[in-house]
Amino acid sequence: MNNIPSSLNRSSVKDAETVMSAVCPDAELRRAMLRCLLDSISIVEHVAPEAWAVTLFEDGFRLNVGQVEALTCDWIRWPFPAASAADGSFAVMDNDLPVLRILTQGGVPVEQDSEDTTLEISPSAYKSVALPQHVVSLRVETPEQLAYWYEELTGAHRRYLLQALHTPTGKVRSSTAFKRTHSSGLIDYARMFCSAAPNGQPTAVPSMDEPGRTEAREFYEGRPLSVQTTRYERDPNARGASLAQHGYSCAACGFNFGAVYGPVAEHYIQVHHLNPVSSHGAAVAINPITDMRPLCANCHAVAHFKNPPYTVEEIIYFIHKEQTS
Repeated sequence: MNNIPSSLNRSSVKDAETVMSAVCPDAELRRAMLRCLLDSISIVEHVAPEAWAVTLFEDGFRLNVGQVEALTCDWIRWPFPAASAADGSFAVMDNDLPVLRILTQGGVPVEQDSEDTTLEISPSAYKSVALPQHVVSLRVETPEQLAYWYEELTGAHRRYLLQALHTPTGKVRSSTAFKRTHSSGLIDYARMFCSAAPNGQPTAVPSMDEPGRTEAREFYEGRPLSVQTTRYERDPNARGASLAQHGYSCAACGFNFGAVYGPVAEHYIQVHHLNPVSSHGAAVAINPITDMRPLCANCHAVAHFKNPPYTVEEIIYFIHKEQTS
């Protein structure tokens, strides 16, 4: 077993390395977990750089965004709680698997197989994030599994993060009370460790724009994975009726696929439900004139950056603000 000092220096890279090496002895799985942490931080740091904090504990870490937790990592112990060593240090059993808990917003983000011990989904109810919310606990053995599930959850996780960054009146938060326990040493360790190759030497993915660069690093994709999910039925007649009324230009930015790409895309546009069909919980009557609007792919994506979605008027304001700033 590994022993962790009972008194942590949260600004110490060495203490962060000691904790994370004990929590997750497998270096590649640890690297994948820390990359999930850094990816979540990159989302919130872009919007509100002072409204998040990471706290290092003897058994893992916790990412707080605004007033709530957003991502945690620790290990499963049995029996619980783990006994302390004679010198007061905390013991980590070598055969324990770490657990990454990802907070999400919206409907159940993925379907859970009752026989799958990798994934556990439970409801959450933080007041500063709209319901429904969920905690998705991942207990995986390989970095590939972790990367797959984090990617699957990214959309719902991003919605949770962005809502946590805003006050009830819609203002971006400028601070978090958890800054007092912020662990700069863990961030420094994560960035150094994730930029290192398995042999410990620094590495980087070279840019294709570098002079003389003629070959790309290889990545592997395409492994078949079976995932069960829930889809919400849509009536194509409602789409047609909405477009007959509103036309094929984006209601927010005015983009028209036919005008840009010609006949091949003349009648293409995405149709946005002002109230997401997934929020109803059952089949309901939809008025295609008042409940739906045509949006281009970019504006449609922005609309769903939060739940409930940004209104078309808000997206128009975003565009106008950037164009006039």
